[in-house]
Amino acid sequence: MIRIRGTAGEYHYEFMQSGKRYYGVCEGCTNERAALAYEKNIRDLAKKAAGQSSCKALIENFKKELSGGGDVPLADAYELSLQKPRRRIPSEKVKARKREMFGDFVSFMRERYPDIKNLAAVQPKHAEEYISYIRQNGRFQNTIVYSRGGKTLKRETTSTPSNKTVNDYQMACSEVFKLLSRDAGLIDNPFDMPKLKKESDTREAFSEEELKLIHENLDDFTRPLFTLAITTALREGDICLLEWSNIDFTENVIRVRMHKTGRPVEIPFAEPLKNYLLELKANSNSAYVLPDHAKMYRKNPSGVSYRVKQ
Repeated sequence: MIRIRGTAGEYHYEFMQSGKRYYGVCEGCTNERAALAYEKNIRDLAKKAAGQSSCKALIENFKKELSGGGDVPLADAYELSLQKPRRRIPSEKVKARKREMFGDFVSFMRERYPDIKNLAAVQPKHAEEYISYIRQNGRFQNTIVYSRGGKTLKRETTSTPSNKTVNDYQMACSEVFKLLSRDAGLIDNPFDMPKLKKESDTREAFSEEELKLIHENLDDFTRPLFTLAITTALREGDICLLEWSNIDFTENVIRVRMHKTGRPVEIPFAEPLKNYLLELKANSNSAYVLPDHAKMYRKNPSGVSYRVKQ
């Protein structure tokens, strides 16, 4: 029923559905035709809601109306998530790694469930199936493409991933769903599931024979890395990106912010390292202590690790 009430001439609707009375103002309606269309829309929603068999079904079918979310394509989700505020701004290396991990999930969905295009359509069963797959087989896309020496190379991954790697994949996917939950109208996160227990991290020190072998096979690229690693205990990335501005030759100390943790540290160094660094500086016109290493690490960090492992 449609009627005009009050001095303002507002249109009001009133009807019964499944024994319940619905009534209110037809917002924005300036004539009877618009008011009738408004009432029909409300009546259709009430009828649809009354037909839901459970609270869960009601939430699922009306989540867009409840949350105000819209369609977020799976293929665009990661890049869209980068636009959301975070507690800590990730480095380019971290963003590339997470982009790769979420892209693996997108490839899984594209092949196994090609009809699912949007984030909100992903269900817990899909996330569970994906995580179960990588726990047993490793990443879904087992061909890794990378660059080395100006060439594009490919290699197959066949090893079973560690618990930490599997958890990293799960957390990367979970983060995207969490950051875009409002945009996509998500009620819950499909990747909200138990993670694997951390494995005990046992690392054996190099033996004297191994250290001798390393020493005998150092070259112009690996020698500076090992020299700085032994004398400063910095990580590979921090060594490659170390700048002259980080080094105080007056106080014999390195002041740098760790790339992995963001924590500032001060590392004193002895006279032998000072002499080595001054020798490098005398032949340098770059802001980086090791310019070739910095260039490779920024473009292809796996290339640095490859040379160290070799």
